[in-house]
Amino acid sequence: ARLQSIRRMVRRLLADDGQGAAASRLPAFIKLLSTSFGQSYADFRIRVAGLAGQIDQPSLPLSGSVPLHDYLNSFGDTISAGSNEIMRNLIAERVLGLPR
Repeated sequence: ARLQSIRRMVRRLLADDGQGAAASRLPAFIKLLSTSFGQSYADFRIRVAGLAGQIDQPSLPLSGSVPLHDYLNSFGDTISAGSNEIMRNLIAERVLGLPR
């Protein structure tokens, strides 16, 4: 459900063509939700894979990704392009109109 909501937001952003009020709000929402979802999903994959997920081989033959690498990289994603805390501040100030 979380992934589908992110997809719908991306589609809405692309459909607006960078125009309107949604164009200024949606990128922050998309970044915040997608990075937190990526962290949750990577955590789920590492738990399912168990100790085998820590070896330097893909868990699925054609996936090409190692669950432990994805898990460790997911923390960097929350920092790149503005940390999630900064995105939350932007949403609070610009969307909700809260004071600084």
